Amino acid sequence: MTFRRCCHCTAALVLALAGLAVAPAGAQTDPVPGQATFTVFVRGTDVGREQVNVARAGSQWIITSTGRLGDFTLNRFELVYAADWQPIELHVEGTQAAKPGEKDGAQKSQLDTSFSLTSAINEITLNGAKSAKTDVISARTIVLPSNVFAGYEVLATRLTNANLGAEFQTYVAANREVTVTVKGISDEAVTTPSGIINTRKYELLVNDPGGPFTMTVSVDERARLARIDM
Repeated sequence: MTFRRCCHCTAALVLALAGLAVAPAGAQTDPVPGQATFTVFVRGTDVGREQVNVARAGSQWIITSTGRLGDFTLNRFELVYAADWQPIELHVEGTQAAKPGEKDGAQKSQLDTSFSLTSAINEITLNGAKSAKTDVISARTIVLPSNVFAGYEVLATRLTNANLGAEFQTYVAANREVTVTVKGISDEAVTTPSGIINTRKYELLVNDPGGPFTMTVSVDERARLARIDM
């Protein structure tokens, strides 16, 4: 992952190997705080892990993670929301390993974003070179940084109890905002090494300007992310 790639364009499967849920499906409206480990697959091949933590601190929600996806190492991810799911700030730091034959070596990237109600002010650093970009966003947009799956924890929570036809605005950090529409809802049991997790699966239409596509997001009984399939 680099800040130049769009997560919406990455074919990946994410499975959260979290503990078993305890509440009836669809009853939980806020996520149950705690840790989860995600395994990432691309075309059936295991390509990485991401360790995610969702925490409540006073009136704020804080999502953090670290991990590795292919040749990209996620050194730091922190995304802060207000209690009503208005984004407040985002910090992402990562290292892209050099490919064979490249002379420039590994690339270090950093993204720091502060949010107002309708704007996202991005400061981007790539190997020490800084740039800035401000985007217009919708209030309570869901922040989905490129190739960092921890952000989908908030999408999972916001989908809880969503109805067919519901629309959500998602912001691909330092890129653009994309509308996501709920096109289907079903119940599904997911088998993990920890046991069977009962989930609600949401089929979503992603209205990406580059061409719409579908993905599914499964939410467990704690309003936590269980699986993404793109």
